[in-house]
Amino acid sequence: MPDYDVWYVWAGQGQLSTKGQTWPASVGNWFCLQPGETCQGQHDPKQRLGVTYLHFDFVDDRGRVQRLPPAKQPPLQVTMREVEWVEQALKRAVALHESGNAAAQAEARLLLRSVLLLAVRRAAEPPARRQQREHHDAIWSVARYIGENPGEIFSIDALADRAGFSADHFARLFRQFVGLSPKEFCIRTRLRRAQSLLSESHLSVEQIAQALGYADVFFFSRQFKQRLGVPPTAWRTRAQST
Repeated sequence: MPDYDVWYVWAGQGQLSTKGQTWPASVGNWFCLQPGETCQGQHDPKQRLGVTYLHFDFVDDRGRVQRLPPAKQPPLQVTMREVEWVEQALKRAVALHESGNAAAQAEARLLLRSVLLLAVRRAAEPPARRQQREHHDAIWSVARYIGENPGEIFSIDALADRAGFSADHFARLFRQFVGLSPKEFCIRTRLRRAQSLLSESHLSVEQIAQALGYADVFFFSRQFKQRLGVPPTAWRTRAQST
């Protein structure tokens, strides 16, 4: 390529090879190829890669293309677990640049610069600190996803795949960072949503149970009472009387 080529992986599994080296390509991996570099990419057919990519150049105040010295080059490979933010920033930068509007293109450059600075900061972190932060970010990303989808029934294997860990390692890290097992966190997330629906809606207890993925309303009521001390009907009465 005659310019810089960025790949950011937001889904799937695979690998990328360049300069005689091969790196795994999984969720959160960033690759930035310098002008003139070539690469080869592969993916797992069962977990196809989802990649956002763009081309760019560094230019001076007069719009002339600059070639940076080796010490100032963007990192070739780094992991950035802020997947949603990085993906959306890159996609928006591409869309703004293609609009042809000068103000939009200036915003696109600022977005790309923000992502590049994040990549540089991540690459400069000590390996142990970087790994700890990446684990923390990956686990809390999954926790937020659970919170945003309280009616979905998750398996540990599916959540672990989303975070990029084995099931056992995921469960250990989840308890370390969140303070609860993944199963208990899912239950409490559903029950918090149930509390909101009981106090803010006219849905029946059975309808709320179904909305939150419970096939058995009696099991839902029993689980609710075990953790909150009263059955759903009593909780609703108390909440609506205050």
